[in-house]
Amino acid sequence: MADELKPCPFCGGSAVKFWDNEWLRAVVECSNCGATTARQDDYPEAITAWNTRAAPPPEPSEAWQPIETAPKDGTEILVGKRINGEWRVCQAAWCYFPGHDNHVQGYEFDVWWWNSDADWGGITDDEGPTDWMPLPQPPAIAALRAANKEKEHG
Repeated sequence: MADELKPCPFCGGSAVKFWDNEWLRAVVECSNCGATTARQDDYPEAITAWNTRAAPPPEPSEAWQPIETAPKDGTEILVGKRINGEWRVCQAAWCYFPGHDNHVQGYEFDVWWWNSDADWGGITDDEGPTDWMPLPQPPAIAALRAANKEKEHG
């Protein structure tokens, strides 16, 4: 039913819709904790805003995958590994250096290479990360800031 309001996503309380006479806009508010929607032009928009829920985050076991399944084509990914009992995560990519000095000696240099801030440096696949996942999408606010900066300087 289009008029039906879902329970509050924060406390589970019941919601009520009302007209904000000061702003002349429709609002939905939790009768228990006071959470509200932004002011909307009409009740259907306010109800849609209230009933819209973010997708739940993926379970860690669904997001992380065994490192053996990671792309080895230079794609940047997140990698994870236990170091001294602590889980460490950083951005990385598989690199192949066929022209590296060691190649002259018959050694091909295949390595996970990550952001130097992680202080892991380059280590071989044998000592490397144990798990990986694709990079998440950047936050929307970061994309907006980048677009605005480009407009200012472009």
